[in-house]
Amino acid sequence: MKHVAILLCVAIPFLLIACDQGKNGVADEQKEEYIKKIETKLLKMEDQILDLSERADNALTEDKPKFEAQLDTLAKVEKDIEKNFEELKTTEGEEWKTYKAKLDSLISQWDQLFEESRDW
Repeated sequence: MKHVAILLCVAIPFLLIACDQGKNGVADEQKEEYIKKIETKLLKMEDQILDLSERADNALTEDKPKFEAQLDTLAKVEKDIEKNFEELKTTEGEEWKTYKAKLDSLISQWDQLFEESRDW
């Protein structure tokens, strides 16, 4: 009986560590998938900025200030996205989900701003 108690005292901590590492592995995998998604989104955003810049260049004189203001706003949101994205990449464990929530909100804001400019 004494041997069983000693075995349990030794085995249980190892099992707990293994379970925790399994959770971290899943979190890391989810984080990596999200990083790839954001990298793709950032590339798409660059294309959208170029498109809007071209439209601003070809816009009527009275419409140019509207385009330029929208481009400035989009640039600020993009900068916030990039800042939070860089911070997300350095997180460990489940901490990345805090930045994911911020990024999802900023990307939603970006998409809404860009959609507004498409109607011009």
